[in-house]
Amino acid sequence: MFQLPQFYQEYLKKQFNLPQYLTLCLLVNLLQNLKTVRLEEMAKLFPYPIKLRSRIKKLQRFLSLKNWKVETIWFPILKSWIMNQWESNKVIYLVIDRTQWQNINILMVSLVHHQGAIPVYFI
Repeated sequence: MFQLPQFYQEYLKKQFNLPQYLTLCLLVNLLQNLKTVRLEEMAKLFPYPIKLRSRIKKLQRFLSLKNWKVETIWFPILKSWIMNQWESNKVIYLVIDRTQWQNINILMVSLVHHQGAIPVYFI
């Protein structure tokens, strides 16, 4: 079943039309069960009655939508979560981490929460 918090679902329903939102629900369910982000593997199990190659293309088109921007999807969800999770006078800790993978540098900003960190932004 679709396992995202209710406020995620409410916000995402506003950002996507119904077919896109249903595709997102299926994709999240697949990711949670399959535990891989390989497009071909997800397409094999994607429950659409079309050929595998067409399913891959459908997923590629969906993931290429202009709606998928950190500023329009992730930041508002994160802001809502922070506003509901913490009191206004409580300190929030951010962690900045840099990782180098071959010739690629990744700078990550994360929010410390309990025993882990939630990615906020990366470049």
